[in-house]
Amino acid sequence: MTKEPKEKTNKEEEGDECPICLENLPKFANEFTRFTCCGKGIHTHCNKDRHSMKMSGNCPMCRAPTPTSYQEHVKYLRPWVKKKKAWAQNLMGQNYRDGTGIKQSYEMAIRLLELAAQQGDADSIYILGLMYYEGEGVEQSYERAREYCEQSAHLGYANAQCNLGTMYADGQGVEQ
Repeated sequence: MTKEPKEKTNKEEEGDECPICLENLPKFANEFTRFTCCGKGIHTHCNKDRHSMKMSGNCPMCRAPTPTSYQEHVKYLRPWVKKKKAWAQNLMGQNYRDGTGIKQSYEMAIRLLELAAQQGDADSIYILGLMYYEGEGVEQSYERAREYCEQSAHLGYANAQCNLGTMYADGQGVEQ
Protein backbone atom coordinates (compact mmCIF):
# COMPACT_ATOMS: atom_id res chain seq x y z
CA MET A 1 0.00 0.00 0.00
CA THR A 2 1.42 3.38 -1.00
CA LYS A 3 0.89 6.48 1.00
CA GLU A 4 -0.76 9.46 -0.59
CA PRO A 5 1.61 12.40 -0.77
CA LYS A 6 0.97 14.83 2.05
CA GLU A 7 -0.68 17.99 0.80
CA LYS A 8 1.63 20.97 1.16
CA THR A 9 0.50 23.66 3.53
CA ASN A 10 0.89 27.34 2.77
CA LYS A 11 3.78 27.41 5.25
CA GLU A 12 5.68 24.75 3.33
CA GLU A 13 5.05 26.40 -0.01
CA GLU A 14 6.05 29.86 1.12
CA GLY A 15 8.92 28.84 3.44
CA ASP A 16 7.84 31.44 5.98
CA GLU A 17 10.45 30.62 8.59
CA CYS A 18 13.10 33.14 9.58
CA PRO A 19 16.48 31.70 8.53
CA ILE A 20 18.22 33.46 11.43
CA CYS A 21 16.18 32.41 14.49
CA LEU A 22 14.15 29.62 12.78
CA GLU A 23 10.88 30.95 14.22
CA ASN A 24 7.80 31.36 12.02
CA LEU A 25 7.45 34.73 10.35
CA PRO A 26 4.41 36.88 11.20
CA LYS A 27 1.29 36.63 9.08
CA PHE A 28 1.47 40.17 7.65
CA ALA A 29 4.28 41.47 5.48
CA ASN A 30 4.50 44.81 7.28
CA GLU A 31 5.77 42.89 10.33
CA PHE A 32 8.94 41.46 8.73
CA THR A 33 11.50 42.22 6.01
CA ARG A 34 11.36 40.43 2.67
CA PHE A 35 14.36 40.27 0.35
CA THR A 36 13.37 40.88 -3.26
CA CYS A 37 16.31 38.90 -4.65
CA CYS A 38 15.20 35.45 -3.38
CA GLY A 39 11.75 36.30 -1.95
CA LYS A 40 12.61 35.04 1.54
CA GLY A 41 11.71 36.86 4.73
CA ILE A 42 13.45 37.65 8.00
CA HIS A 43 12.15 39.01 11.31
CA THR A 44 12.57 42.75 11.70
CA HIS A 45 14.58 42.27 14.90
CA CYS A 46 16.81 39.63 13.26
CA ASN A 47 17.43 42.02 10.37
CA LYS A 48 18.37 44.81 12.82
CA ASP A 49 20.84 42.44 14.48
CA ARG A 50 22.25 41.58 11.06
CA HIS A 51 22.78 45.29 10.31
CA SER A 52 24.34 45.96 13.72
CA MET A 53 26.92 43.24 13.02
CA LYS A 54 27.75 44.95 9.71
CA MET A 55 26.41 42.00 7.74
CA SER A 56 24.36 44.09 5.32
CA GLY A 57 25.21 44.44 1.65
CA ASN A 58 24.28 40.92 0.61
CA CYS A 59 21.19 38.83 1.17
CA PRO A 60 21.80 36.42 4.07
CA MET A 61 19.91 33.68 2.21
CA CYS A 62 21.04 33.79 -1.42
CA ARG A 63 24.09 36.08 -1.07
CA ALA A 64 22.90 38.32 -3.92
CA PRO A 65 23.81 41.98 -3.53
CA THR A 66 20.97 43.84 -1.85
CA PRO A 67 19.47 46.67 -3.91
CA THR A 68 21.17 50.01 -3.37
CA SER A 69 18.57 52.10 -5.18
CA TYR A 70 14.83 52.13 -5.72
CA GLN A 71 15.41 51.29 -9.38
CA GLU A 72 17.35 48.14 -8.41
CA HIS A 73 14.58 47.20 -6.00
CA VAL A 74 12.04 47.46 -8.83
CA LYS A 75 14.33 45.38 -11.08
CA TYR A 76 14.43 42.60 -8.46
CA LEU A 77 10.65 42.73 -8.04
CA ARG A 78 9.75 42.28 -11.71
CA PRO A 79 10.43 38.50 -11.92
CA TRP A 80 8.39 37.91 -8.77
CA VAL A 81 5.49 39.94 -10.18
CA LYS A 82 5.64 37.81 -13.34
CA LYS A 83 5.41 34.72 -11.11
CA LYS A 84 2.21 36.25 -9.68
CA LYS A 85 3.50 36.47 -6.10
CA ALA A 86 1.06 38.57 -4.08
CA TRP A 87 3.79 40.13 -1.93
CA ALA A 88 5.64 41.30 -5.06
CA GLN A 89 2.46 42.62 -6.70
CA ASN A 90 1.78 44.54 -3.49
CA LEU A 91 5.26 46.09 -3.32
CA MET A 92 5.31 46.92 -7.03
CA GLY A 93 1.81 48.41 -6.73
CA GLN A 94 3.03 50.64 -3.91
CA ASN A 95 6.03 51.68 -6.01
CA TYR A 96 3.72 52.64 -8.89
CA ARG A 97 1.37 54.47 -6.52
CA ASP A 98 4.20 56.52 -5.03
CA GLY A 99 6.43 56.76 -8.11
CA THR A 100 9.29 55.13 -6.20
CA GLY A 101 11.96 53.80 -8.56
CA ILE A 102 9.45 53.77 -11.40
CA LYS A 103 7.23 56.26 -13.23
CA GLN A 104 4.19 57.01 -11.06
CA SER A 105 0.98 55.37 -12.34
CA TYR A 106 -2.19 54.98 -10.32
CA GLU A 107 -3.59 52.74 -13.06
CA MET A 108 -0.73 50.23 -12.71
CA ALA A 109 -0.82 50.52 -8.93
CA ILE A 110 -4.51 49.64 -8.79
CA ARG A 111 -4.09 46.79 -11.28
CA LEU A 112 -1.27 45.19 -9.27
CA LEU A 113 -2.87 45.79 -5.88
CA GLU A 114 -6.12 44.23 -7.12
CA LEU A 115 -4.22 41.15 -8.35
CA ALA A 116 -2.63 40.75 -4.92
CA ALA A 117 -5.97 41.43 -3.19
CA GLN A 118 -7.59 38.64 -5.24
CA GLN A 119 -5.02 36.31 -3.66
CA GLY A 120 -6.12 37.44 -0.21
CA ASP A 121 -3.25 39.82 0.54
CA ALA A 122 -4.63 41.87 3.45
CA ASP A 123 -2.13 44.71 2.99
CA SER A 124 -3.10 45.17 -0.67
CA ILE A 125 -6.78 45.22 0.25
CA TYR A 126 -6.04 47.81 2.92
CA ILE A 127 -4.00 49.99 0.53
CA LEU A 128 -6.84 49.92 -2.01
CA GLY A 129 -9.10 51.13 0.79
CA LEU A 130 -6.70 53.98 1.53
CA MET A 131 -6.64 54.94 -2.13
CA TYR A 132 -10.43 55.21 -2.16
CA TYR A 133 -10.38 57.06 1.16
CA GLU A 134 -7.92 59.64 -0.20
CA GLY A 135 -9.14 59.58 -3.81
CA GLU A 136 -5.71 58.56 -5.12
CA GLY A 137 -6.15 57.52 -8.76
CA VAL A 138 -9.83 56.75 -8.15
CA GLU A 139 -12.90 58.77 -7.41
CA GLN A 140 -12.87 59.40 -3.66
CA SER A 141 -15.41 57.18 -1.91
CA TYR A 142 -15.67 56.55 1.82
CA GLU A 143 -18.12 53.73 1.08
CA ARG A 144 -15.63 51.84 -1.11
CA ALA A 145 -12.85 52.61 1.38
CA ARG A 146 -14.98 51.10 4.15
CA GLU A 147 -15.64 47.96 2.07
CA TYR A 148 -11.94 47.38 1.49
CA CYS A 149 -11.03 48.18 5.11
CA GLU A 150 -13.71 45.79 6.36
CA GLN A 151 -12.41 43.02 4.12
CA SER A 152 -8.84 43.57 5.31
CA ALA A 153 -9.95 43.91 8.95
CA HIS A 154 -11.75 40.56 8.74
CA LEU A 155 -8.42 39.04 7.71
CA GLY A 156 -6.98 40.35 10.99
CA TYR A 157 -5.01 43.30 9.59
CA ALA A 158 -4.59 45.73 12.51
CA ASN A 159 -4.10 48.89 10.41
CA ALA A 160 -7.39 48.23 8.63
CA GLN A 161 -9.15 47.60 11.94
CA CYS A 162 -7.86 50.91 13.27
CA ASN A 163 -8.89 52.86 10.15
CA LEU A 164 -12.29 51.18 10.14
CA GLY A 165 -12.80 52.24 13.75
CA THR A 166 -11.91 55.82 12.82
CA MET A 167 -14.35 55.73 9.91
CA TYR A 168 -17.13 54.58 12.25
CA ALA A 169 -16.19 57.22 14.83
CA ASP A 170 -16.24 59.97 12.19
CA GLY A 171 -19.21 58.64 10.21
CA GLN A 172 -17.22 58.31 6.98
CA GLY A 173 -18.89 55.82 4.65
CA VAL A 174 -21.02 54.53 7.52
CA GLU A 175 -23.51 55.86 10.01
CA GLN A 176 -21.62 57.26 12.99
